[in-house]
This record gives sequence, C-alpha cells and structure tokens, in this order.
Amino acid sequence: MVNIAIMLKLFLVTSQKNEMEIINRLLELDWAIIIPVSIITSLIFLLFIALIRPIIKVSNLILWSEIQDKETGKPKKVYKIKVVNWTMANVYEVKIELYLATLYGDGHGTSSVRYQEIPMLYQDFMYLPSMVWKEGREHAEYAQIFMTDKNVKELWKNESQYLEFRMVAKHGLSGFNKVITKRFTDKDVIKSGKFIYGTSTKCKNS
Repeated sequence: MVNIAIMLKLFLVTSQKNEMEIINRLLELDWAIIIPVSIITSLIFLLFIALIRPIIKVSNLILWSEIQDKETGKPKKVYKIKVVNWTMANVYEVKIELYLATLYGDGHGTSSVRYQEIPMLYQDFMYLPSMVWKEGREHAEYAQIFMTDKNVKELWKNESQYLEFRMVAKHGLSGFNKVITKRFTDKDVIKSGKFIYGTSTKCKNS
C-alpha cells in the first residue's frame, strides 16, 4: 500500500510539472504571428476547396422567345435559363432539372413541398467548356442556354409556388461534383427577350 501511495504521488508531481512546461511553452510562443498565419492558412484552404469544385453562374431571369419547331416547322414558345461556367477547368457529366415547387400547409404552422418536374429539351450534356481554354472562348461555349417548351408562366399559378433549377456538374481536374440550385420566387423574372452574348446573364432588352 505504501509503494502504491508513493507511486501515485510521484505520478501527480510529474503530471503537474509537465502541465507547467506546456503552459510555459505556450506563453513563449509569438501569438501575434501565429494567429494571422493560422487565419491566412484557413483562407487559402477554403480558396483551394472552392477552386476544385465547379463554379457556375445561373441567370436571374427566365426569358421566353419563339423558335421553329424541327418536327412541324411551326413557331413555338420556349423558356430559357442561361448558365456560365466560371470554373478554371471544363466540367463534365452535366445534368439539369427544372421543378415547379408548391408549398402545402397543414394549418398547424408547418408545411411541406411538392415538386413537379418540368421537362427540358436537353437535360444531359457531356461537358461544358471553361472560358480559360480556347475551345470555350472561341464561340462562347462556356455559356449555355437550357430551354423548355412547357408554358412555365401558366404552370406557375400562385404565390405558394416557385421554380427551382438544379444542375449537377463534375470538375474536370479534381473530379469533385457540385449541385447548383437556383430558386425563382417571383414571376416577374419571366420576360420576353434574348440573353446578351458571352458571360452576361442579362437580357438584351433591359
């Protein structure tokens, strides 16, 4: 019993000495340098994470115009959303979806959302070029316009509804996927016109 008590006392003394050594070493550190360096390191890490994921800008407007139907030869109205690839690399396995979301309340302060898919004319793309490469800049292929021939304005009937555009893309270098979501909550975003050529997502008429 005496030996155990002596060993326990020695352990406590040693632990206290170690703690004091750690505290003294921490006090000797130059925190005026360490803190800014830590902050800068964290910012660099966050920037790195941002750069290895797709950076896609989605237009704030939904523009409609008439195009010629390839099957009938007659004009038909289409609704268009523009996206621009600002990533420093091509993005692959591009998939787009458009939904009409409707909020339903239960009368007790909670609500649920029901999604109705609005078919797009083209929903899957092999890749979307980056503007930093010649093939993307040559014909502004870094910007694409996605269309639906469903009458979005008629489908969007009341204030409890909104449109949700989703796009999935894979970074060409890192292989990281990203889901880009854009909600249109005001029907005033639907306008007649065409998008400005290039990186702009604005309407020519505005």
